[in-house]
Amino acid sequence: MDTLNFYRPERLPKAPVDSRQWDWKISKGWPWLRRAHINVLEMEALLHAVRYRAKSVRVMHKKFLHLVDSLVVLGIAAKGRTTSKMLSPSLHRYNMLILALHCYPILAWVQSHLNPSD
Repeated sequence: MDTLNFYRPERLPKAPVDSRQWDWKISKGWPWLRRAHINVLEMEALLHAVRYRAKSVRVMHKKFLHLVDSLVVLGIAAKGRTTSKMLSPSLHRYNMLILALHCYPILAWVQSHLNPSD
């Protein structure tokens, strides 16, 4: 998988990934049940995506690409910690699911207008 970016593990990627490199299809959609801050909704969307993948046995011990358009969510999911009381519950569930599945998400930042999920 080539994101056309130089990977530096000690830094978050500041350059966006061009999502137009791949063909996309809708695999799952849902309405939001409550109003919340956009970062909380973005973190919930990441958690829903991993839960959706967890329904398949093929995700065990695998890497997968997930595009996010929030640098806040990218940062806290990559590091696995946050001091935000609003984001902690979703991040905690995300971390438990990743640990239980032994999967390795590759999180990439995409600009909002190029995000195929929006």
